[in-house]
Amino acid sequence: MKKTVMTIAILLASAMATPFNAAAIVPQPQKTVEEFIEIYRNSEDQFDFNLDGVVDTIDAKCVLTRYSELVVGKNTNVVVVDEYESEKGEQSIFEFTDKMREKIDEFGDMDGDSIISSIDSSYLLAAYYSDKEAGDVNIDGKLDARDASKMLSFYSANSVNIQSDYVTEKNMEYLGDLNGDGKVDSTDASYALLEYSKIATE
Repeated sequence: MKKTVMTIAILLASAMATPFNAAAIVPQPQKTVEEFIEIYRNSEDQFDFNLDGVVDTIDAKCVLTRYSELVVGKNTNVVVVDEYESEKGEQSIFEFTDKMREKIDEFGDMDGDSIISSIDSSYLLAAYYSDKEAGDVNIDGKLDARDASKMLSFYSANSVNIQSDYVTEKNMEYLGDLNGDGKVDSTDASYALLEYSKIATE
């Protein structure tokens, strides 16, 4: 009995001495992705976190930025937009405001676990991509040679271990794997070109 009490005391002392690390907590989803997609379709505007009037991948990036702030305990001034997220196809930045933070804090817990995390961002991306055409990786509403080119660029970067942006990874995961083998490569780009040529000749 004495040994058990001593062991518990040591464990408690060890736990108290260990600094709290928010990043070490793995939140457990309370809603399924399918449940969230239904919510998203019925009230899409509440997920416009960068307040530009549309919901897109940049809103998911805002959630990731807010998650990073909460983990680090310090606010950042900007959100970095990757070329795949930008309409102009180039990396850019924009100011991250308190109004954006407030909206994310209110509506950003998309999996219902009471924590803002990267899982919430992945839920939003899953909902956003759910009605997009497979292969349309630049999300311009059509499948064409530019999509195949982006697939090849992504494949080339991965081949030499260049880390892609999180949203780009999700973009390719949801829209770029046309043959369903779990990766995006030259085969998927070929599928995209083949599909494009069929559409172009119709």
